[in-house]
Amino acid sequence: MAVDLKPVYLILGSDRPKVSLAAKRLKARFGSESVEEVTGDAGGELTRGEDAVAGLNALGLFGDGERLVVVRGMSGWKKDDAVAVAEYLEQPAPHAVLALVGDPPRGGDLAKACEAAGDVLRYDVPTRARGRRLDHAGWVRTQFERSGVQVDRAAAERLVELVGEDTLALESELTKLVTWAAGDQIGTQEIERLVAHSHEASAFALTDAWGAGDRSGTLAAAFASVEESGEEPFVQALRVAGQAARVRSARRIIDNGGSVREIAQELDIKDYPARKAAQFSENYTPEELDDAAMTLARLDFDLKGGTPINGSLQLERALLAITGSRRGG
Repeated sequence: MAVDLKPVYLILGSDRPKVSLAAKRLKARFGSESVEEVTGDAGGELTRGEDAVAGLNALGLFGDGERLVVVRGMSGWKKDDAVAVAEYLEQPAPHAVLALVGDPPRGGDLAKACEAAGDVLRYDVPTRARGRRLDHAGWVRTQFERSGVQVDRAAAERLVELVGEDTLALESELTKLVTWAAGDQIGTQEIERLVAHSHEASAFALTDAWGAGDRSGTLAAAFASVEESGEEPFVQALRVAGQAARVRSARRIIDNGGSVREIAQELDIKDYPARKAAQFSENYTPEELDDAAMTLARLDFDLKGGTPINGSLQLERALLAITGSRRGG
C-alpha cells in the first residue's frame, strides 16, 4: 500500500477548494480501481456508517487488497453511523484507508476517533480581526495575490457580495478573473462587469436600485426576482426594509459628523455595504427616510393580512412611494 498513510483522514472546513484538493491528492495515492466513493448525504442512495465499514473490511475486493473508501458528506448520518465507524477505527483493516470529507455528525465523537487513529485535516476561511465571522473577502484577496493579481478590499467584498460565500463558486470566478487580468490589478468596476452574479445577487439589484432612487429599476428588479426565483412580496419587502433602515442609520451618523468606518462599526457590517449605505443616504433626505420606514412598517402589516389587496400590488405601491427623492419637485 502507499507508504505513510494512516487508517483514516477526516477532511473538513469552510475552505472547500482546499478540502477538495486534499481529497484529490489522497485519491492520487491509489489506483483508480482501488478507490470507492460513496455519499453519506441525505437524498439519493445514502451510505450508512456500517456500509462504509463493510467496504473497508471487504478483503480482496479491489484486486491487490489496497483500497480507499471516500465518504463525501455525512449530513444524513446519525449517532449510530458515527459509532460504527469509531468502533471500526479501534482495530482498522490493514491495507485500507477511510477518507471522511465534510463535517461529521455531532453524536458519537467521530472526530475524536479520527484524530486518535489517523489525521484530522481542517481547512478554514480565516476569521475577521474582530469576532468570529469568516473573512471571505480576505480569503479572496489571498487567492488573487497567490495568482499574481492585486485587488483592493472593496473589490474583494464586491465579489463576495455578487457570488456569495460558497468558496467553490468564488474559486471558479477567481480563476476566470485571474486569466482575464493577466497580472494587472482588478477593481470593483471589473468585478461588476465580468462576474456571473449568483441567484442571491438579484437581491442586491433590488436594494441597489432603491438606494439609487431609480423607480423603474426598482420595480424591474422586484419583478425579475419574482420571475427568477418566485420570491414572495413579503421577502422582498423585508429586504428593502433592511436596506432602508441601514441607509437611515447611515444618514443619521453622517449628519452627526460620523464616517464610513463608524457606520460599519455601529451597524456591525463590512466596509463595502457601509460605503454603499453612505452613498445611498445622499439620495434621500432624513424626512424621506423616516417616511420610508413608516411606509414599510405599514406594508409589513398589510402583507401579514392587514388588507385583502394582492401582495404584489401592495409591494409595488410601497416601492413607488418610497423610491426617489422628492427634492426639486
